[in-house]
Amino acid sequence: MLKDSLMTDDFYLWLSRIQGLSAKKANMLLNVFTPEELWRADFLALMQIEGLSEQVIANMLELRDSSLISAYKDMLDKHDISYVTFNSLDYPTLLKTIHDPPMCLYYKGTLPKNTYCVGVVGSRRSSEYGQTQARRFAHDLAERGITIVSGLAKGIDSFAHRGAIEAGGLTIAVLGSGVDICYPAENRQLYCNIIKNGCVLSEFPPGTQPVAMNFPIRNRVISGLSEAIVVVEAALRSGTSITVNMALEQGREVLAVPGNVTSKLSSGTNDIIRKGSGALAFDYTDVLNAIGIEDSPPPKKTKISLSTDEKKIFDKLTREPIGVEEIACNAAMSVIETINICTILEIKGYIIKMPGQRFAVK
Repeated sequence: MLKDSLMTDDFYLWLSRIQGLSAKKANMLLNVFTPEELWRADFLALMQIEGLSEQVIANMLELRDSSLISAYKDMLDKHDISYVTFNSLDYPTLLKTIHDPPMCLYYKGTLPKNTYCVGVVGSRRSSEYGQTQARRFAHDLAERGITIVSGLAKGIDSFAHRGAIEAGGLTIAVLGSGVDICYPAENRQLYCNIIKNGCVLSEFPPGTQPVAMNFPIRNRVISGLSEAIVVVEAALRSGTSITVNMALEQGREVLAVPGNVTSKLSSGTNDIIRKGSGALAFDYTDVLNAIGIEDSPPPKKTKISLSTDEKKIFDKLTREPIGVEEIACNAAMSVIETINICTILEIKGYIIKMPGQRFAVK
């Protein structure tokens, strides 16, 4: 137990709040001091640590107050923000094994336990093909009990989260901001749905803005939480390549979904396969094989109850998005009638609407 009746978890909570103290530097400090020693260390003792600036030390001393920690915990509770520290038994086991694990993870929702995690990542600028594949991989894996990890970004990340939720599975969104900030703002509804079906998670304290330098930092957490990383669609030089490199450094399995060889959006994934940096992934079974899990049939779904016209439209749909005019033609119905029925099927939760008046089965 620490001074002033603080528990060890409070110590890690204190460290997580210190501006300018990276996880790498915090772990370095813990190689020199015990928690009790660091709590008691004075300015001169801290100045002996290489790479620790006077400003960071000043920030540490300013926040080293048991009453501030107590007030901070009250604030977290008021805003329904939970946390787990490196000292806790609930801290994700895989994440503990990386070189610079976060001192503390803040989250909203429920942190999945005793589950395999797979990261599904890719470019913010994504094609319909990439979005469909992200959703397909996430759906099929989540349906078999795998928790899907991604970053809530536009494009591939968003469709990975949606696929997991549509399957009735769990998903974790790792943010480059505080968990109280939804970024991008347009993903507010998805953010809320993730909290109901897993959690949004961050090592950054609440209130932290989504600045560019935070995203490479959060990427190591995405890979650190995951048994494997599936890259669905990414350009040759993109933020996704940072996640891939971190995953390889962490000893994680990397898989890539092949794409059109002439598409710049798939140049990164195709390059991973060409260079042998990751395995080729055609479907979820490749991912399960990579992490050593046997395939199992998903739980039986409730029988779908549809009217004659609804069934006529539903039977023409697959998991590949189809334009409303093509659906109408295949079902021998008018476009207006088809749109109306598709809207009903979407409201009932049987299909999803894609950009450009295109629909697909969940």
